[in-house]
Order: sequence, then C-alpha cells, then structure tokens
Amino acid sequence: MKKKYQIIGILILILVLLIIPIKNYYTPLKVDSLKIIKEDFYEKIEEDGYVKSKERVSIYPPFAEKIQEIYVAEGDYVNKGDKLLKIKSDSISYDLKNQRANLTSIIGEEKIYYEKELDIAIKNQENIINSSKLRFDKALRNFESNKKLYEDGAISEEDFRISLDEFNSSKIILDNNQIVLDNLKKDKTKNISKNYYQGRKNASKALISNLESKLKDSIIRAPISGVISSFDLDVGDYLINQKLMEIFSKENYNIETYLFWEDSLYIKEGMEVILFQERRDKDFEFSGIVKKIAPNATKTISSLGLEERKVKVIIEPKEEFNTILKPEYEIRCEFRINEKENSIKIPKIAVFEYEGEDSVWTIVDSKAKIQNIKLGIETSSYYEVLEGLDEDQYIILSKDIKGLEEGKTLDYK
Repeated sequence: MKKKYQIIGILILILVLLIIPIKNYYTPLKVDSLKIIKEDFYEKIEEDGYVKSKERVSIYPPFAEKIQEIYVAEGDYVNKGDKLLKIKSDSISYDLKNQRANLTSIIGEEKIYYEKELDIAIKNQENIINSSKLRFDKALRNFESNKKLYEDGAISEEDFRISLDEFNSSKIILDNNQIVLDNLKKDKTKNISKNYYQGRKNASKALISNLESKLKDSIIRAPISGVISSFDLDVGDYLINQKLMEIFSKENYNIETYLFWEDSLYIKEGMEVILFQERRDKDFEFSGIVKKIAPNATKTISSLGLEERKVKVIIEPKEEFNTILKPEYEIRCEFRINEKENSIKIPKIAVFEYEGEDSVWTIVDSKAKIQNIKLGIETSSYYEVLEGLDEDQYIILSKDIKGLEEGKTLDYK
C-alpha cells in the first residue's frame, strides 16, 4: 500500500515538471515595445556658448595719474561723448603754461636778432636768467624742505608732488633761458639763419600741441553709446596702464561658441542653430543663424588639462530674442547636421548582432522574431534604419530579456 502512494507521488511530480515549461511557453512574455513611425532625423552637435556684445570697447587711461573725478558707475547707460571720469592734470597745465611762455620767448629772441639789437637782448636775457635763478633757488629750497616733511609724514603726497613739479619747471625755464643767452652771444660772431629759429619754434609748438592734447584727454569720454561694465575704481586711485572699464552696446548681441575642428567641417554660414537658455522651470528655446566661422582653429586647454583644437563660431540670434540676453549669459547651442526627412530611427539599446548582422527583435502576430536591418547615420542615442523595418511595425526595446526567443508569445505595450 505504501509503495502504491510513493508511485502516485512520483507521477504527480513528473506531471508538475511537465506542466510548468508548457505553461511558461504558452504564457505571454511581457515586453516594452516601440511602434515604428517615420520622422525627420538628424545628428546633433552640442556646445555651450556665451552671449557677447557685437560692439564692446575697453577704456584705458591716456597717461599715468590719479583719478580726480568719476561721473559714472557700473551698469550706467551712457551716450557717445558723455564724460566718464577726469584724471588730474595740474602738472600738464603747468608745463603747458611754461611752454607757451618759451615759444613767446623764442619769437621775441628772433625779432631782436633780426633787428640787430643783440647787445640789448643779451643784457635783458641776463636779467631774465638772474630772475630765473632766484626762482630756481627758491623752488629747490622748498622741494628739499617738503621732501623731508613728506618722508616724515607731515604733508600729503599731493603737496610734495606740487613742490617737485615747481622745482622741475623752474629748472627747465632756467636751462632754456641760459640756452637763449648762449645763442645770443654766439649770434654776435656768426649769422644764424631763419631756419634755426623756425626749427626751435616748430619744436616748441609740437610740445604745446602734445600738452594740449593730453590736457583734453584728461577728461575721458565714452567712445560709443552703451552700458558701463567691469568698473571698480575710486577717486584718488593711481592709474598706470590698467583697463578702467568696458562699454558694451545694449541689446545688440551675438553668441560665441567653440567647436571641435572635426565638427566645424559640417557647419556652414547661414545655417540655423537651436539655442537653449536654462531656467528654473524649463529651458527656453529660441533660434539663430551661423553668422561667421573662424578661418582657423585655436589651441585651447580642456578642464581635464588636455590640449584641444577648436574653431570659433559666431551665432546671431533672431532679433526678437535680443531682449532676453545679457552679456556672458551661458547658452546651449545645438547644430543639426545630416538632416533627413521621413526616416526610421530606433534606440541603440534595441540593436544587437545576430549571425554577423545588425538585428532587432520585431513583433509579428504577437510573437517574437529576429529581423536583420541595415543602419545609416547615428546619434548618441539613435540609429537610422535604411532597410529591414517598415512604418507601423513594432520592435522590442530591450534585447536582454530572460525567456525571449523566436516564436515566443508576447504581451506588449
């Protein structure tokens, strides 16, 4: 009796083992599918770009001096010709006054020479030198006194510089007057042509012109209309040759990006570019056109320290989008190349190699079937299919599904 029950148990076990595979075979396998449709297909080249003003000017000081007055601030809008700042020009005004006096002296000397009044001129010049010597001695004493006071911190740098300017100026005047006297004495023994005096007058006029130009330049004005940027200076700051500020034209921008030289070969002027501006809620999408492509590549260093060769590309956004842009905003640039209409594209994850050919799992009458295909261009995520698939067919999205085999009944969606 016991043996009989053992046989029945074994038969039941065998029956279960036979039923499970059969049940699994006929139970539909759940898979994710994709319905094939034809659509436009293209490759994408993506790079970050930055908004740049079409017109941007850097402002530098015309000469080394302190800032005396400031008329603008960061972010101000200025018109062409507006005053930006003023540089101290006291020493220039002083030198200009002396040089004009020197020119008058040369003209007077020339007149005296040609009127043959050299003896009187020499006597007058000696008196002038004596007066210049007294002024020089006084300036020297004042300079030496102020130098010590400045070193002891008793007077300001500006007071010290004024005494230094006065000393230098008085020495120049004394030296010039001595030269005039020496020349007058030489004139008594030889003729001096008019060219001599003309040369001296021309030299003096050139110095006057240069000083007048510097005096005019001491007030720095806006060379273009635009917005002030990169400005962080105060009254009293000493300027040497550093950039003072920049002015960029408002709402008149381009976008600059750099492409790998291989990618740049596919880019043409006039080509449309899709642009994305990142925002909190979602990216704002707009468009522009390729305005200019640099004729040569530029050597750059990547964030990983690798040397790269990239080509500068300038994109002009459509005019209606200029108001949303500001200088140095980051913009994502998408270039679309190898565009094709009414193409079939499938995800790369669906493709596998079968018997040496590219293949996908298709769904025919709710059953799995391997289909060989011919691929075209590819992107980072998709392949173009040239042959092997038709519109409205279904393919299985994943090639690695346990239990998937040809003829398997599928539950797909």
